[in-house]
Amino acid sequence: FYGVGMFLMCWGVKEGRYPPPEPLDKTGRDRWYERLWSSVRLYVKDCFHHPLYWCSFLALGLTNWAGLSGIFAVLFYREELRITLAVQGNVNAVNSALTLLIAMPLGYLVDRWNYFRLTQLGAFAQGFVCILGFFAIRDIPTLLIFGICYTIPKLTLGMGMARVVSAVYPKEKFGQFGSAGAAFASLGAIGLSILAAKFVDVCGNY
Repeated sequence: FYGVGMFLMCWGVKEGRYPPPEPLDKTGRDRWYERLWSSVRLYVKDCFHHPLYWCSFLALGLTNWAGLSGIFAVLFYREELRITLAVQGNVNAVNSALTLLIAMPLGYLVDRWNYFRLTQLGAFAQGFVCILGFFAIRDIPTLLIFGICYTIPKLTLGMGMARVVSAVYPKEKFGQFGSAGAAFASLGAIGLSILAAKFVDVCGNY
């Protein structure tokens, strides 16, 4: 289903026409490493010179980093709460069906309302639900309720962030800024995922 959808999007959505890129200035930089260094320096200067871009990269990074410890959730449910993998799969299926139902109307709201405010609301609501889940998840019904309550703000945050970066990143260099944001988030995830694992080791249980 995903493959068919991606094929139809790539086949049906046509981009506009763009002016040709500016010619590279190769004066005094005939060596390949000099050209490489010049390109890297220009890339960093473009993407990281303004606080607005730093804030958007940080927001994107925090959105990803906040979920790094979530990989241990399946072990927490199985080892601590004795909820089987089959039941977890059924709960995830319910949450996926909920996502399918609310994705379109939620996308409509993100486009029509203040997407910065919706993104903030989604972030705070997701954090609040996670704090409640820490105290409330004890069995299958509470896990199901948590999953439903968590899916809505998570989807709101994800759609809002996609709308925010499309508004913040320069349109003529959107791919470049998108790669910078992804690289920033990925580099942070490398270190923080190790810290998340160490934190679980220190706690002694999931």
